[in-house]
Amino acid sequence: IVRRVSILRAALRWGVLDGLLESNPIPDMRLPKARSKRVPPPTPQEARRIMEHAAPHIQRVIILGTATGARVGPSELFRVTWADVDMEQASVRIHTADKGARHPYRDVPLLPDVLSLLRVWQAHDARTHGSPYVINYKGAIVRSINSGWHAALRRAGVRDEITPYALRHYFATEALAHGAEFGAVAAIMAHRPSMLFDVYQHVTDKQKKAAVKPLPSLLKKGQIVGI
Repeated sequence: IVRRVSILRAALRWGVLDGLLESNPIPDMRLPKARSKRVPPPTPQEARRIMEHAAPHIQRVIILGTATGARVGPSELFRVTWADVDMEQASVRIHTADKGARHPYRDVPLLPDVLSLLRVWQAHDARTHGSPYVINYKGAIVRSINSGWHAALRRAGVRDEITPYALRHYFATEALAHGAEFGAVAAIMAHRPSMLFDVYQHVTDKQKKAAVKPLPSLLKKGQIVGI
């Protein structure tokens, strides 16, 4: 709503400047700053279920999205080619989206099981269609996965509010929950640590339980109070 009102206000202002309108009826209209809804990313169990019910090209998106933290879409993940995958160094080069990043790309290490899958995918693609892109649909360039993604969600029976971009949040959440350094995760995702903290980290139930575990108890063993 805020974005659409801003567009309308700008259009009316231009109309006045160009002499098409006598006045702007909403010159001082202001709306409160919108706060984005923080939808928790899929849990490992949900991500696995989505993957098991997804089409092959979306399975690749899920594997690489959760393993690299790349932006899911044409700006980053869909741009990855086989030339960007270094099998010897076990890494993939992610060309950073044009969002003011300091470096045009970052090299992300790959886990052994992901690297093994990439070898299988590369052999399959070379044998069938020869597409240069790791994420492809039967050899064709992938621009969007919305319909296939939501079909996989329905078949998996998981929350329909989970978006493909949530895989990027999954990477940050799980990496930090398992002890990864903030700076390293931020570098992999091409973000400032503060942005990582404010936007991408979602505290897990396991972390919450770990946070309360060290608290000293006021109760003696077997003591009942309050009744």
